Amino acid sequence: MRIRRIVTGCIAGLFLLSLLIAWLPAAYGAEGPVVIDGPGALAAFSDSVSAGQTYAGRTVLLAGDIDMTGRALAPIGRDTPDGGQVFQGVFDGQGHTIQGLAIAGPGLFAALRGAVVKDLHLAVTVSAQGQTAAGGLAGRMVDTTLLNVAVDGVVTAGSWAVSPDGVLAAGVLAGRTEGRTVMDRCAARGSLGAAGAFGARVYVGGAIGYLDGGALTNCYSTAYVFGNDAGLVLGGYAGYLAGSQVTDSYAAGGMVTGANTAGAFAGTTGGSSFNNVWHDGELTAPLTAFGAGAYGGAVTGAPTIQMQSAPFPALLSEAFYQAVPGQNNGYPVLDFEAIIPATPEPVATPEPTVVPEPSDTPGPDPAPSPDPTQDPVYTAAPSDSPGQTPIPTTEPAPVPTDTPVPTMEPSPVPTGTPIPTAEPSPVPTDTPIPKTEPTASPTMTPIPTIKPAPFPTDTPAPTPEPTASPTSTPILTDTPTPIPTGTPVPAAETPSVPTETPPASTMAPGAPIPAADGPTGPAQPPTGGQTAPRTGDETDVLRWLALAVTLAGLLAVTTEMYRKR
Repeated sequence: MRIRRIVTGCIAGLFLLSLLIAWLPAAYGAEGPVVIDGPGALAAFSDSVSAGQTYAGRTVLLAGDIDMTGRALAPIGRDTPDGGQVFQGVFDGQGHTIQGLAIAGPGLFAALRGAVVKDLHLAVTVSAQGQTAAGGLAGRMVDTTLLNVAVDGVVTAGSWAVSPDGVLAAGVLAGRTEGRTVMDRCAARGSLGAAGAFGARVYVGGAIGYLDGGALTNCYSTAYVFGNDAGLVLGGYAGYLAGSQVTDSYAAGGMVTGANTAGAFAGTTGGSSFNNVWHDGELTAPLTAFGAGAYGGAVTGAPTIQMQSAPFPALLSEAFYQAVPGQNNGYPVLDFEAIIPATPEPVATPEPTVVPEPSDTPGPDPAPSPDPTQDPVYTAAPSDSPGQTPIPTTEPAPVPTDTPVPTMEPSPVPTGTPIPTAEPSPVPTDTPIPKTEPTASPTMTPIPTIKPAPFPTDTPAPTPEPTASPTSTPILTDTPTPIPTGTPVPAAETPSVPTETPPASTMAPGAPIPAADGPTGPAQPPTGGQTAPRTGDETDVLRWLALAVTLAGLLAVTTEMYRKR
């Protein structure tokens, strides 16, 4: 009876656990996240949105950097009026980059509706022909939030289609925004060129073409804006900017405007407020901040040198910092951006010395004086010119008192008088001259380190391993024969080189880098990068399995209750 109770309790516990597994929502939504880990998965994700999967309430994760060089990609989704083929979820780049994109269409996303895009770097070229809106990230955005998004884009737009409301727009970040658009820490770099449209206005901006209702904080554009055709409205940040609040932002891109309406920050504005907003007044002179329209707040034009200076980021906000040389044309960049620093100065690698360490090579000082009572510098011993008077500036008082040479006197001998003491050796006669110095040159200081046997006779000579020849290459190896100077080190002996020397597997300087190893080369990601995105199928299988276990548990409990009766 007791065993039956235990079995019944285990079955009941299993039943409850099955229910928990079956209906516990996942951390990223009821169906779990979608993971994009390569070009193939990105293409499959694009096709799924175009087929009607909006991903509303779900998160799409970018698992790593993706290089789309040489690969075709259709825009993600379609800009339909009902939004049935528009992405509506969360696209989390997780700080990764999609580069090498070439889009023939409105942008990476055809449209975004109620979506969130965050922590994404994008390098894209967009050719938009026959569209109503075009942008590097998206053609059109409705009630969308952007956070930590940077776009390096080259956008060209022309041959416009007919817009239902007559609005045609293009920008490096997005073509057109509607509803409540929130943008925090967003960057637009690159260039933008747009053609005019017959009988219609075309709004062209460095970041956004047409921005109607939004909140912008810590955003900037350094994109170059080109629009020479008639009928364009151009702005350094936005072509049209209305009903918005802009804070701690700037625009600093060159502009070619022709005779069109243009402004250094926005072409036209209305009903917007600005707080701590800047533009490069020198680069876009004689343009003012806005080409037309009324606004409230502070928009300041500053010279280029000020906006590129080190103190300027602090005038914007804590989200900005100074660009390193060669980045963003010298203008401030955002803290989340992956700015590549300038190449640092090469650090000199210390070369191994050929002189053995004192602990390894016992012996006297490597440069001892031949006689402890004799000055090591010989100045008067050689047969100098008789017309030269020796000045003992380098010999303060090293000569013994019994030496007859008056070295401490201020040289009373007149110029040209032979020195009577210069002929004999300055060393006293009772001091033996070391026999190891017979070949010392009379015009140079003897250096004991070049002698073949500088060690005392009672000290055993060091073995050839630690004492390399002064003329040998400074490489510490166990090979008995030293390598001559200038001889390249064979590859087989590189493991014996000290740690400062690159390993044998390192490529030689100047050798071409294989394309497969380059960060932007044609190398393809691992096999997993070609798989379709993982959706909620795994979760569905798990739920069906849990349901089967639940039914089995119910059957077991029912059977047990029937047996008790």
